[in-house]
Amino acid sequence: YNFKMELEDWLPARERFYVSMNGIEQSSTELQIFGFDTEKSRDVEVEATFTRQDNLTVPRLSVQMDYDIGQRLDYAYAVFIDLENLVRAETFIEGIPQQTQFSSTIGDILELTVDVPQQFRVGETSVDSMMIQQHRFVDGFWWPATTSSEMFHRSCNLLLHRIHVTTSVKKPPSKA
Repeated sequence: YNFKMELEDWLPARERFYVSMNGIEQSSTELQIFGFDTEKSRDVEVEATFTRQDNLTVPRLSVQMDYDIGQRLDYAYAVFIDLENLVRAETFIEGIPQQTQFSSTIGDILELTVDVPQQFRVGETSVDSMMIQQHRFVDGFWWPATTSSEMFHRSCNLLLHRIHVTTSVKKPPSKA
């Protein structure tokens, strides 16, 4: 999925903004953004690409996003629900910089890259805190994979692999 939004001289009517998309290839997406200054116009550019890898044991959801929203924001909450594969991914970010390049993959791995230009950082910090979570419905239960962190530095790269270990025990040879 590709999402692109360009607004010129936009003046928000409210300090919060909601986007909902339902039923696109058996999935739903919701984005909630809080903290817009309702007294200042700004140009807004957002471009995002969402991809799914459904052929894995644990499906992956990837997001690649570049944005400039004209001001620092309080927080954002996003959720993606894949009704076909019974996967729910969500994120909560607090202290959102005006401009960021962001990419993330969650599933059997968690890969996260956040890059904030110097002029939009608060000291050495890019975002105040971030939580990323995925649940998969398997065998009648929702199984979570979650990470959270506070005070991301100006540029952050994170890669975690979930490793499954299988052991087998061989019987000693029988004595004849």
